[in-house]
Amino acid sequence: MASLFDKRDYADTMNSPVREIKLSIKDPSKKDSTMGMIDPAVIKGDNKFFAIMDEYGNWSFRYKQGTLPEGLSGKFTAISKALHHAKIYFEKRNIEVTEVKDVHAT
Repeated sequence: MASLFDKRDYADTMNSPVREIKLSIKDPSKKDSTMGMIDPAVIKGDNKFFAIMDEYGNWSFRYKQGTLPEGLSGKFTAISKALHHAKIYFEKRNIEVTEVKDVHAT
């Protein structure tokens, strides 16, 4: 199966300054012991995880509700760098990025 990150510019082809990032558990048998400070509601779909571009072109992460873990609090100069950081961060916690969606304001 091809990864979302096989194409370096995948996320850069979207237009919105807001990207919803969907997550799932890689190995359900290890779920409780490895998730760390990740909000379980994000995995269930009851909360949402976003990458948001600020007015200076820097990307950062946000939950729709709640506080992010310290490891996700940085700023990134490109969405591809932000997603790469998220992928590495979540892989260590038995979580994978399954989808990145352009979120258009309505």
